[in-house]
Amino acid sequence: MKLDNEKIIQILKDHEGRFVSGEVISQEVGITRAAIWKRIAALKDLGYVVDARQNMGYRLMRSPDILTPSEIQYRLGTKIVGKEVRYYPVLESTNAEAFRLASSGAADGLVVITDHQTGGKGRLNRTWFSFRRQSISLSVVLRPKIVPYLATMLTYMTGIALYEAIYAQTAIKPSLKWPNDILMRGKKVAGVLCELNTETDIVNFAVIGMGVNLNVRKKRFPEEIREASTSLYEETKKRLKRVAFVKELLRQLDYWYSVFLRDGGDSRILAEWKERSQIVGQNVRIRSFEEEIVGKVVDVDSYGALMIETEDDKKKRVIAGDLETVVIAEE
Repeated sequence: MKLDNEKIIQILKDHEGRFVSGEVISQEVGITRAAIWKRIAALKDLGYVVDARQNMGYRLMRSPDILTPSEIQYRLGTKIVGKEVRYYPVLESTNAEAFRLASSGAADGLVVITDHQTGGKGRLNRTWFSFRRQSISLSVVLRPKIVPYLATMLTYMTGIALYEAIYAQTAIKPSLKWPNDILMRGKKVAGVLCELNTETDIVNFAVIGMGVNLNVRKKRFPEEIREASTSLYEETKKRLKRVAFVKELLRQLDYWYSVFLRDGGDSRILAEWKERSQIVGQNVRIRSFEEEIVGKVVDVDSYGALMIETEDDKKKRVIAGDLETVVIAEE
């Protein structure tokens, strides 16, 4: 969306549904009144409902559910996350674009968001499917001054933010699956992908990608993941507003990022993640680096690794892998 359009929307929103004259808009935006009329017509094409009256000006009646900066940032109220938003109608990968912008100096908290991600990826180079205007695909640039081993906590922090945003929007508590998935009734509804630019002893920046199945119908999922996936629509049978969900997610992420920075990184984030995942005490099977490990989770260490007590009473430390819960028969 053109910058002039963004400014006009902001002015109309700031007037709380009251009329604002073309002269005022002209002075604030720096374009002619004739140009304003053309911009208003373009906004109507995007779905904005604007009441235009001679000698009174323009009044915004209703805004569309579109993921533009003017919609997301209006009364967002965050301190870091979302102070700058880059919107793209179509993008191959929000993570790739955010990484490019971060490499060029993008600020802490920059958000990259798209209506349709065509080449999203998940952990271990897997494909993340997204659906035009039915999914949320966004990435955030973060610049915490931390050592690389704490980066796992950024994934956990984002998982907590997604958990809280989903709960706030649906009144249903999801669950967190190690290391980076959010589930509802055991099915994947959202995921996190953290990518880093690091040196030996410091993280230069992190890009946190988030994908949420918002209003996707079950039949739209590819057959190979249909039974393992769900959406907030399928769980609530209600269509959620995309802008409202994104704003809640960015507020949650902003809050938990401040906790992460204030508390030095790991202790509270790890405790909060453990509480929401309830993973400690679970019997699990993990496929990790061509090895299968079965046992009970006895702890999650400060690096984010699982501590597993195996069936033969050995202790295993697992840093990555695919996890599933299992029932272990008692002798």
